[in-house]
Amino acid sequence: MSLLCNIFGHRPYHTVNYRNPGSEYGVLSLGPVDGIDRMHCTVKTECARCGKMFEVVKIHLPGQAILNLVEEAEKKKEQYFIYEEE
Repeated sequence: MSLLCNIFGHRPYHTVNYRNPGSEYGVLSLGPVDGIDRMHCTVKTECARCGKMFEVVKIHLPGQAILNLVEEAEKKKEQYFIYEEE
């Protein structure tokens, strides 16, 4: 971690004057679903100064809807990567 990050905190790429294509996207980490069907998730991104991943925000998402979406994506991925052996 750089000295500036220790003093001022991490800096996301979208606040920097120059552009690093693809770095403006965050990574969504899914967490547990609580008793009222909310999934606790975090969004992380890479620091423009030191290059380390840091947490930008914590969010609540509708639990069952997200689980269904992930399940559908995994099924599509499995269908896409099935190769027929000759």
